[in-house]
Amino acid sequence: MKFIRPLQLIGRSIGRSIGLTLGLVFASFGAHAGTFYGTDAATGQLITISPGTAATAAIGPASGKTLIGAAYNPNTGALYVRDFDNLYTANQSTGALTLVGASGTFITALTFNAGFTALYSMNQSNGDFYRVNPASGAATFIGASGMNTPLGLSTNSAGVVYAGTIGGGIYSVNLATGAATLVYADVAGGDGLTEIAFDGSNQLYGITLGADNLIKIDLGTGSSSIVGHVPYRDVRGLAFVDAAPPVPEPETYALMLAGLAVVGSVAHRRRAT
Repeated sequence: MKFIRPLQLIGRSIGRSIGLTLGLVFASFGAHAGTFYGTDAATGQLITISPGTAATAAIGPASGKTLIGAAYNPNTGALYVRDFDNLYTANQSTGALTLVGASGTFITALTFNAGFTALYSMNQSNGDFYRVNPASGAATFIGASGMNTPLGLSTNSAGVVYAGTIGGGIYSVNLATGAATLVYADVAGGDGLTEIAFDGSNQLYGITLGADNLIKIDLGTGSSSIVGHVPYRDVRGLAFVDAAPPVPEPETYALMLAGLAVVGSVAHRRRAT
């Protein structure tokens, strides 16, 4: 019995070490950030925008198309963009566009539902709401929203679809009927919104029409704060792409396995005594 207490101390020490290691591993999986992919309608340029600083970078050459919507599907890794007539996929490294198909109607902004199983869009002229087939680009009319010039769409993790308008208003949209409900009349301080998008933590962002600023929007109060200026004239697509979590180093796994083996050995010796 004289070995029990030292073994207990060893086990506790090893347990703390393994606990720390596991904490670091899981923290490494959680400590990741993403970026916004946007489209400049004036040039057809695909760009990235930092949620933290509004710093931008151009991706590839400008397409020359009036790109006015963007949505990302993390289940497939596909980034969709559109002009007034067609749906495309965009290469996130080169900006190259691949035609999916024609929508046959004058629709703009894009968003997926929370499960990324359905794609939606709106007509910026009359506010009509559509479901878009991501395989063909074909649009199916759902209903009239009643909004005045909706330019942005985004969905939070709870499945609520929000729309941003040229007047700076925020609406929620019923996916079944297309009907819109006003949430806040003006979240942009008198400016308009050309696009909105949620990040991976359900924080809503917007691009202002006149000042070309990236703003953070508080859906609890309707207030907003400026992140920074975006040096593009007409950002009309915005989609958040989460960064892949880092893979732990092999040494980390080796330490975990070695620690577990020692704990198993200590437990066996305790039973033997």
